[in-house]
Amino acid sequence: MDTDTSTRSVTWAAKREALDTRARYFIMAAARIAAGLLWLANLHWKVPPNFGEDTGGGLYKFTVSAVDNPVWGVYSWFTEEVILPNYHLFGWIVILIDGTLAALLLIGYRTRIVALVGAFNAIPIFLSVLYYDQADEWPWSYALIFFLHLMLFAVPPGEHAPRIDMALRAGRPARNRAFVVLGVIAVLVGAIGWYLARDVDFATRQVAMFGHAQWELKLLWFNGLAAVLTIALGTALIVGARLRVVGLAASGGFALMALIALLQQNWNNVSKGPPAIIGTASNAAFWAMFAVAGAVMFRADQRELRRDAGAIGDTTRLLREDSPG
Repeated sequence: MDTDTSTRSVTWAAKREALDTRARYFIMAAARIAAGLLWLANLHWKVPPNFGEDTGGGLYKFTVSAVDNPVWGVYSWFTEEVILPNYHLFGWIVILIDGTLAALLLIGYRTRIVALVGAFNAIPIFLSVLYYDQADEWPWSYALIFFLHLMLFAVPPGEHAPRIDMALRAGRPARNRAFVVLGVIAVLVGAIGWYLARDVDFATRQVAMFGHAQWELKLLWFNGLAAVLTIALGTALIVGARLRVVGLAASGGFALMALIALLQQNWNNVSKGPPAIIGTASNAAFWAMFAVAGAVMFRADQRELRRDAGAIGDTTRLLREDSPG
């Protein structure tokens, strides 16, 4: 009886530990995805080519705040002497860094190093808005962003947290599942985008918002063409689970969509009220996410095939050397 009780206690303890471990892994995955969405949702108002310089708003007003309301003299001097004279270049650098953080955190690729970059990226933002002279900023939010990314860097994400890093290490079956999951996400988002953009001209620069304006969840923007292409390429990613060349083609298609979005620079949001000019970088980051994921998984397949071919070649060579005569 005592032995049975002890066995059940050990079994329940093992189950609790396994459940606790899995819960921690998925909570970390949720924190990573939230961090990615944070960067994604804050791309639309950084609008090329002027990034707010012509209106005194957007990214420009926060950049100038580092000079008008200095927190640290060195950064204030750097902003005034280096950033502002090269402001348009700075705007594009911000877009590329924020977009890269969004894409790679959402898929979980190179998670820890990307999280560390995200932590450092929060520092100049904090130095710009800590003493911002309007009451619509909460400086603590940027401190929390910094420590959120440090946590993602410091805590190993674990083997059970869904991310591309795990699929790359776990073998082809895991990559097959990742292709399907990514494809389903693309198809679902594209379908929602199609529904939102049903009253928008099919291939216009005018787009409808996927998100919630009051919650500052302005995530993605769709016209009919962008929605249809997202659905089609997402379907191709699903097929890529069985036929890798199709998945690679889908990745190339998503990369092309991301590049075109960046070159287009801005759209007109017509979902509510008068048209508002918004940037295209959030869509570019979203589509680039699928491009990167598909490409790195295809590359992992090729490395695995070469490794297996090398092992077979080594075995064949040894058998020939050991064979008599």
